[in-house]
Amino acid sequence: MPKAKTNLVSDTMGSYIAFQPGSRFANRCGMVKDVYVSGHKAYGVMIELPNMFRLNFEVPRTEKVTLMPKTKVDLALKKINLLSYIGSISYGGFTIGTDPELFVVDEHNVVIPAFTFLPTKKKAHEGISGMGNRAYMPYWDGFQGEWNTSPGYSCLGYLTDQVHHGMQELYKAAREKFPKARLTTACVVEIPEKMMKDADFEFVQLGCAPSLNVYNVDPIEVPDARDLHIRFAGCHLHFGSTLRQGETWDVSIKALDSVIGMVMTSLLAGLEDPRRRHFYGKAGEYRLPKHGFEYRVPSSALLCHPTVFHLCFDLARVVVSIARYLDFDRVWEAKEEEVVEIINNVDVKGARRILRKNKSTLEAILNKKYTGYTMYSYPHKKIVPFIMGGITEFFNVKDMVKTWYLDPSTRWATHSGNSNCTVDKLDISWFKHEDN
Repeated sequence: MPKAKTNLVSDTMGSYIAFQPGSRFANRCGMVKDVYVSGHKAYGVMIELPNMFRLNFEVPRTEKVTLMPKTKVDLALKKINLLSYIGSISYGGFTIGTDPELFVVDEHNVVIPAFTFLPTKKKAHEGISGMGNRAYMPYWDGFQGEWNTSPGYSCLGYLTDQVHHGMQELYKAAREKFPKARLTTACVVEIPEKMMKDADFEFVQLGCAPSLNVYNVDPIEVPDARDLHIRFAGCHLHFGSTLRQGETWDVSIKALDSVIGMVMTSLLAGLEDPRRRHFYGKAGEYRLPKHGFEYRVPSSALLCHPTVFHLCFDLARVVVSIARYLDFDRVWEAKEEEVVEIINNVDVKGARRILRKNKSTLEAILNKKYTGYTMYSYPHKKIVPFIMGGITEFFNVKDMVKTWYLDPSTRWATHSGNSNCTVDKLDISWFKHEDN
């Protein structure tokens, strides 16, 4: 029998498809394409939401299903409560990575150039290939130190391990040559005039390939890098995936700005420096490496505490999945121009205003993501105040050696298992919250 040009949708559940209790498909829902009926069964291929799995099915005619013409599918979608999918949505089948940068300063808070104690990237990565082979070994990238994470990770706990290992190697290398050296969360540092003048050109030049911007903002050009006496550090988020036909990363990048941009601005209150955003890390900034896309808005302030890094990256994964597979504008309300201004000006009050406006969505993400994985029955009651109050209200972020367990006398637990190193291990039980 020829295939009918229809989709299979339940008209009673307000979802794409539903079956009677007892069916082996009873707990599944999704869009079903190329449905046809033969004998006493309906056949088709279902694209399951929210996990986007392809599932071949055959259903006896005795089960309650409804064939709906394709022209009416859009009307059915409007009835769906997308909040029911938020947080439980899968991570979209993509891998994650990062390329953190940090400045090192002396006892007078003057930058110590990374090129005075770290090797080149080529030298640092000699003999390194594949997963787990010390890809985190740091190198100089101008005045800041940088390191990478091994490709192909899908586990954030293990990725955070690599961030720790690279940071520890950076700190160790600096202290071996400069015993009073310390790491700083500052994402902008001033370069003394003599230091800038004496440095070779390869050390003072800015960046490499220019960034792209989803809002079509041209990058700032600096004709002579020696004339710019400040430098910047970032902590970019990498997502490895293949685009589906007709898909672009624009929606995902704008969604990250609308949610993660607001969360970071609020959580890192007092740690960000708006001078960085004048030159680099503006709202909507990204690159397109071979593996997927690189979100370049986050600064090195994201490294102030392992829980901050973990929380922001965890939420970013969920946001990208929502943007790719659901109707993002239906679950998060924020004007594009307002989001851009808040990020570029590090407007903490503006960010918290948008977060309050979207409180129900933020709570749904946090509760569905972390319920059962934290010590709290309702995670949002602790994590939302954590985001809205800012990290400095809860933890001392000035001592990165302590918070990241960098001292050789301490031990970093595998899978970021130390207390307060992931959201799962976050202990702010002392913090009072309102029940309403």
